This record gives sequence, C-alpha cells and structure tokens, in this order.
Amino acid sequence: MRVLQITDLHVLSQPDIAFHGVETLRALEAVLDRAFSQGKKPDLIIATGDLADDGAAASYRRLRDVRFGSKADSFGHCHVNCILEQI
Repeated sequence: MRVLQITDLHVLSQPDIAFHGVETLRALEAVLDRAFSQGKKPDLIIATGDLADDGAAASYRRLRDVRFGSKADSFGHCHVNCILEQI
C-alpha cells in the first residue's frame, strides 16, 4: 500500500495572499501533481497538521475544492470531502 502524507498545508481564505511567500494552495497542487507523475499513485492520502492557516470557513472550502480524488481512487478524498462538506 502506498500512502502519501502531506502536512501543514496552511491554506488561506484569500487566493492572493501568501503564507511566508508561498501560495499554499498552488504548492499543494504541485505536490499532488508530482506525487501522481511518478507513475505509482498513492492508495491513500492523509492530510495532517494545520490544514488552514487562518481557521476561516473559506479556507476549508478552498481545501475541499482540491481534487485529491481526481488523481487517485483514495479513501483520503472521500474522507476529506465528508469532513469538509459541513463547512
């Protein structure tokens, strides 16, 4: 089983704001693109740590819109969406 753990995403509510000079959502998408370009897709994606930096509902909505599952058939996608649907 291949597991991809990503941590401390610090997604922000505003797309034009950077966290210490990093556009966090773009960085996350780059990590996912790289992970899936290796030819061995993860069976499970686990996101841990500070998923949103500012704790705003909009930050979690932006994270919810990331298409983890469009790249992998993973329980991680379902789990993230199930948790974030309430926001």
